[in-house]
Amino acid sequence: MNRLWTRIVAAAALATALAFVPALPAQAKDRAVQCTPGFQNYRQMPRRLKSTWSTRVRNLGGAADRYDMTVTRSGTVSSKVSSSISADVEAGWGPFKVGIQTQFGVEMAKSMTATKGETYSVVVPSRREVRLKYGVWTRRYKGLYLSQTNPEPGRPPRAYPPGVFPPANCGLYIVKTYAANVATRETGFQKSKPRRIGD
Repeated sequence: MNRLWTRIVAAAALATALAFVPALPAQAKDRAVQCTPGFQNYRQMPRRLKSTWSTRVRNLGGAADRYDMTVTRSGTVSSKVSSSISADVEAGWGPFKVGIQTQFGVEMAKSMTATKGETYSVVVPSRREVRLKYGVWTRRYKGLYLSQTNPEPGRPPRAYPPGVFPPANCGLYIVKTYAANVATRETGFQKSKPRRIGD
C-alpha cells in the first residue's frame, strides 16, 4: 500500500512540475544541401519582428481594460546579406530570392514597408503595462554558394559546416559561406507580457 501511495504522490508531483515548464523556443529548420550550383540555404531560423513603430500601453485603473492602438508611423525594412555575397546578390537578386522561396517556401522581398494606420486591440491588466511593437517579420538564413569549379585551384576544397553534408558523389565546391537576414512580405504586431508598473 505504501509503495502504491508513493507512486501516486510521485506521479502527481511530476504532473505539477510539467504544468509549469516554460514553452521551448521555436527551433531552427534545416534542409539537405542539393547538388545544384548557386545559393544553397541550409538553415532557417525562427522568424523575428523588426519593429518600425512601438509604444507602451499603461493601465493605471483598478481593473483590466481594453485599448485600441493605431500605428502612427511607417517604416521600411530591407533584406541584408553577408558582405561575402553582397555583390553576387546585387547582380542576381532574382536567383537568390527564388532560392529561398523554393528551398523554404518563404515569400521574401528586397524591402518591405510597414504602413501606418493599422490597429491592434490589447487587454492590459490593472496596474500593468504592455510594450507593443509593429513592423516586418524577418527570417535569418545560413547558406553556401556552390560552384562547379574550384575557386582556389591547388588548395583542398573548403569543408562543409558542422552537420551539413553534400549529396553523395557531388562534385560541387564551396565558393562562400554566408548569412542573410531577409524581409518577408508579412507585417504584424508583437506584445510583451504585462509588467507591473514601477518594476
